[in-house]
Amino acid sequence: MSYSVSFYPSADRDMDSIEEYLSRFYSSTVYKFFLKLEEKVSALEDMPYMYPAYERDPYFRCMPINEYLLFYHVDEGCKQVKVHRVLHGKTDIAKQIQEYRKGG
Repeated sequence: MSYSVSFYPSADRDMDSIEEYLSRFYSSTVYKFFLKLEEKVSALEDMPYMYPAYERDPYFRCMPINEYLLFYHVDEGCKQVKVHRVLHGKTDIAKQIQEYRKGG
């Protein structure tokens, strides 16, 4: 059975920031990043468990996309993949996730 994919507002904000940052370089960089993101996220519709659980908070699974990490949760009850955050790999990921889970 296929899963639907949804993005939390926090992930949308992350992607807006990524677009703004990458657009400072080459417009093709933005296009390539989002093409890759779309390709990888669409694969989750059929294989939501293809990426490992995040070791510091196994509620999330973690998908690499270039130098970014996409954090998502699989909700079996409604057959949804819920994307929570898209963070640069060089940020303090553990801190970002912990703050996110606390609602901050």
